[in-house]
Amino acid sequence: MDNIQILEAFLEYKIKLRKSKLTIKCYNSILRRLCNDIEKPIESLSCDDIKKWLDENYAKKNPNTYNHCYSVLKSFFKYCLINKLINKIPLKIRWRKKKKQTLPKYLENGQHAQFRELVEKQPIRERVAMTLIDDTGLRRAEVVRINCKDVDLKNRTIKVRCKGNKERSVFFTPKTAIFLEKYLGNKNEDEPLFLNNDDKRLSDRSIYNFVSELLKKVGCENNYGVHRLRHTFAMNLLIRSNNIKVVADLLGHKYIKTTKIYTKLPTDEMLYKYDQLMG
Repeated sequence: MDNIQILEAFLEYKIKLRKSKLTIKCYNSILRRLCNDIEKPIESLSCDDIKKWLDENYAKKNPNTYNHCYSVLKSFFKYCLINKLINKIPLKIRWRKKKKQTLPKYLENGQHAQFRELVEKQPIRERVAMTLIDDTGLRRAEVVRINCKDVDLKNRTIKVRCKGNKERSVFFTPKTAIFLEKYLGNKNEDEPLFLNNDDKRLSDRSIYNFVSELLKKVGCENNYGVHRLRHTFAMNLLIRSNNIKVVADLLGHKYIKTTKIYTKLPTDEMLYKYDQLMG
């Protein structure tokens, strides 16, 4: 097998594992670039070859991008090792870069109230989509994957396909249930919940654009799109529940340490509690 054949076999393997289309696209982009840049057969690649390629292509990228590429290479070479295409993995763990941990950006109470007022004035499709995100903290890719049959109005839940094609259920408020019932109307239960003007599934980029436009109007220039709403949902839930496990479950976090970042954020509510304690 030549390098491209091995790459394609690896991608087929990942597809069988039900990896998302976005993940497959990312694997393909990085690994095809590697195959095109390095003319040696994969079994002949050394640590020096890979380190040189990584540095030439990713050294100036931010640590997250560099480490993501490293993880893709590790997954690929692990597949090659298991299938006896190479004798050892040509990577070293010390190559990974330390990440700067940045705190999540979220909407303050005043901004959040303004955002909700603007949402009320939007067309029904945009209104339902943004209200759902506000209610559930869904990622934009999760929103566009929802089909009409996934919505359970009676129990106020939605079945969501999340990262790794796993499923979880999220709740929505009684107010949102009213919007959803009206929006669903006579829709076919097998069709996507959100369609574009060509009656095709709405793209996650469209969701990003809807949210970003309104976030700019409430003063969020560097707005982080839908994830700012996700962070806002998480912060509000944590303050009200004081239960990190509940927040992790509703956000769909695999590891609770991912959710703990929200406990490091200063908020007006925390300041109020501090003032009460300190007299």
